[in-house]
Amino acid sequence: MSHQAKESPLQHIAKVHVSCIKRFVASEHLREANVGSIGNNFKNLFLNKVEENVRDATLNIHRLTENSNNPSIIAELGDKSKIKLAHLFALFRRRFRYGQGHLLVNESAKIAYIADIDEKLRVVNFSWCLFRNFWIVGALPVDYPLGWGVNGQVISYD
Repeated sequence: MSHQAKESPLQHIAKVHVSCIKRFVASEHLREANVGSIGNNFKNLFLNKVEENVRDATLNIHRLTENSNNPSIIAELGDKSKIKLAHLFALFRRRFRYGQGHLLVNESAKIAYIADIDEKLRVVNFSWCLFRNFWIVGALPVDYPLGWGVNGQVISYD
């Protein structure tokens, strides 16, 4: 009996180049990134986090093809799963300023794995508020027991 390799739950959608930034603090970029609502966890763990000398990077945007949880997504992406907050906000800005980008402006969950103010890996979850036209951003532990649904998006490094 042969065993077929399990298909990846991540379908690659696009590659996006994001530029370097000398110093990034989320609280200073909320308006330009069109973030209109932040959860308490994000506020406590990321709002005043400082990222310095963030290099240029290429991000991958993936679509979930099946319900998936954080451990399986991280295992699939390996060391490319963890991105910088500055790079995520660059995607927000691109979507808001130019109407460009591959982030879906719908209510489906979108996630990225980012180190918090104490350098502990968290899942930053975000979605678009259709009625108010802004991003809603939260943060959860990576061992968050519930998964993410089909058609959600996952951001990683290339």
